[in-house]
Amino acid sequence: FFFFQSLPKQSSVPSKMPSASMKTFRDKAQENVEAIIENGPALVTDMETSLSTLFTFSSLKDAETEFEQFLKAGSEQNAVPVPPVLATALPSVREYISTVVANIQAIEKYISLNFPAIEDGNNFGVSVQLAILKMLKESRESLVSEIKTIGVTYYDTRANAVDKVGLKKKSVSTTSTTSENDTSSSIEGEKSGHKSSSSSSTEEKESGSSVVDSYRMYHLLAVDVQAYFEAKSAMSDAIDKYCSILDNVEKNYEKLSAPKGTSGGTSHMGMF
Repeated sequence: FFFFQSLPKQSSVPSKMPSASMKTFRDKAQENVEAIIENGPALVTDMETSLSTLFTFSSLKDAETEFEQFLKAGSEQNAVPVPPVLATALPSVREYISTVVANIQAIEKYISLNFPAIEDGNNFGVSVQLAILKMLKESRESLVSEIKTIGVTYYDTRANAVDKVGLKKKSVSTTSTTSENDTSSSIEGEKSGHKSSSSSSTEEKESGSSVVDSYRMYHLLAVDVQAYFEAKSAMSDAIDKYCSILDNVEKNYEKLSAPKGTSGGTSHMGMF
């Protein structure tokens, strides 16, 4: 007699992953990118127009001269607010750059959702995807850093500079006092009662030098001029980067959408 030991039954492994619902997200991402490309020239034109209207000084020296006059007039009134040019330009530049960053993220999402299945050969399209993604990431990180420079960093630096200028500071203190008395009388005809009185006094103190520190004022002036330069440079940089991104995406759109050709298919698996 021969005895055969039965082998454990192997579970069947599906040769293909079941279709997931990612197609909806890919289609939505494609719609977003197509809209970005279509509206790209209009946004770039708008940014270029704003660049010329927000930054009208022909040189930093001209900006410095106007800012100096503004700060001098303000110091005589014991106030050195942000120059109107910067108060208008900085929020506008941040808004434009944030729009560009959001569009870059949308393009990154679209490319990532169109990675093909990992396999040997015919990977040139994938290398195009990775090259564009690298450019997008570097551009996005650079623009995010510039937003911080003309936003949080500038206002923090300026606040410290203003604090050291030597402007007069006022402090107001109020003191209140209340007194209460209970009165009683044993004499017929006189009434007993409760009396209270209150009073308050306000004291205003002023500290600081009667003359501002001129060197600190020049430091404050330099902070504002630097902010003007950095905001203008950030706007120009955003325009250049965005133009380059739109151009590269448009030229390589077929490879970014179907890196292995229309018959290569797509996968939910990323390349890194």
